[in-house]
Amino acid sequence: MPQMSKVELYAAIRRDHRGGMSMRELERKHGVTWRTVRKALDSATARCESYRQQDDLALMQARCEELTDLLDGREAR
Repeated sequence: MPQMSKVELYAAIRRDHRGGMSMRELERKHGVTWRTVRKALDSATARCESYRQQDDLALMQARCEELTDLLDGREAR
């Protein structure tokens, strides 16, 4: 059997976990350690959280620029 890429392996682990397999079963089926299983299961939620944080940061930066422009306008009067 050809070796899977990391992305394919993580996707297969997450799919099997959603199907009801325990972590121990996932380790045996995919021939990986418990840490790899944990990384695969955690990676799905961590990615979404990082995008949310980037969006929040972009909004905060935009708001900061608006406030700076507003304050600079007041000082010019």
